[in-house]
Amino acid sequence: MERLVYSEFANWKEKKDRKPLILRGARQVGKTYLMRAYGKTLFEQVHYYNFEKQPQLNTIFEQDLDPIRIKTELEIISGTKIQQNKSLIIFDEIQQSPKALNSLKYFAEELPEQHICAAGSLLGLVFSEDSFPVGMTEYLDMNPMTFEEFLIALGEKQLNEYVNSTLNLNNNSSGKNININLNEIIHNKIWNYLKWYLVTGGLPEVIKIFIENYKTDLNKAFKLVRKKQKALILNYYADIAKHCGKINASHIESVLSSIPRQLAKNQDDSVSRYKFKDVIKGLNRYNQLSGPIDWLQKAGLIIKVPIIDNIHVPLSSQVSGSIFKLYLFDVGLLGSLSELSFEFLLQENFGTYKGYIAENFVANQLQSSYCQTLYCWSSNTSEVEFICEKNGKIIPIEVKSGQITKSKSLKVFLEKYSHVKKAIILSGQPLKIGEARTIDYFPLYCVNKVL
Repeated sequence: MERLVYSEFANWKEKKDRKPLILRGARQVGKTYLMRAYGKTLFEQVHYYNFEKQPQLNTIFEQDLDPIRIKTELEIISGTKIQQNKSLIIFDEIQQSPKALNSLKYFAEELPEQHICAAGSLLGLVFSEDSFPVGMTEYLDMNPMTFEEFLIALGEKQLNEYVNSTLNLNNNSSGKNININLNEIIHNKIWNYLKWYLVTGGLPEVIKIFIENYKTDLNKAFKLVRKKQKALILNYYADIAKHCGKINASHIESVLSSIPRQLAKNQDDSVSRYKFKDVIKGLNRYNQLSGPIDWLQKAGLIIKVPIIDNIHVPLSSQVSGSIFKLYLFDVGLLGSLSELSFEFLLQENFGTYKGYIAENFVANQLQSSYCQTLYCWSSNTSEVEFICEKNGKIIPIEVKSGQITKSKSLKVFLEKYSHVKKAIILSGQPLKIGEARTIDYFPLYCVNKVL
């Protein structure tokens, strides 16, 4: 499957001051696929070593961390010569070998011409920040496939390019106002695909199952999607039990399962702040639940969005640790954990669950495309779901899952912060832009193209 981060991977290969690359992200987001499949397109040889499947590899790093010796012994074990500038070395599941992780520093210092990349699930949990070879590695964050990548996987690359070209008109530098419309027939076609994506989400294995079955039997494809999602959820629970450390595993599971319940209570309204009461019996305060929440965030399974009431750069300075929203990292798993049938999501208006599903979808797409850190603004009765900071500019984003695009909260925000010159409303309406404006209106499916 085509991943848009391929270009970043290719750019890393050609950098003169290149350092070993570490891919970060939750399990099942496609880290191994990216390294192996794209490695084969960019290099003459790919040398793959998995520390989880081959624990004996650890012995190579016990003597010392000399990269030349390590490389020689890897060649002997695999029976293949590793050629500099032509070969890619992959260390997968590197969280199983702290010394292998530390060796990346010495590859950077003493063998910089050797291309080497590593990946591992739960890296942020297994190792502290001090354990990483600081300054001697580069990072590439992997997320579930975006809706744009889903369209490409369906064979709709031309459709995706058409939308991109239409939106590029909006970014013209002529200074002239132009009217931009997306044909309603095309809008309805993309909207239908969006509803499919809200069921599948962006995990590559899930999308693969869907693509293999949807043309012959769409209902069967969605049933197989839900079956696979439930299996993956069990795998995540197994990770919790295995890697919970000093934190109670059942507490982590309780927090994870509480997120869909809390999101679903809002239905059509904006998602409210995460509430600590009734998540775990007897634990009703943030400091009692911060451990499980931090664990889930480091594992990449949730998105934590701080709620702020002032807009001053940097936005991080306005954060209160105990006031935030929580979303799941994949909208498909949200539906599965919510026991939400795919029939509801395939309805025109997303059933009665449209608000929180749409908002979780937008959070996923924004994090994948632009912002590792998102914010929400709230003041009195007004709230703007997402605030992004890009190139020093503040961009408020309002999410409307249906056809209504009026927003009193956004009006209040723009009146209060007159220095903010651009705002975005995402809704079920087709793309239609004209005249000079402060607010741009885009359909939900354009979220990863609007900033």
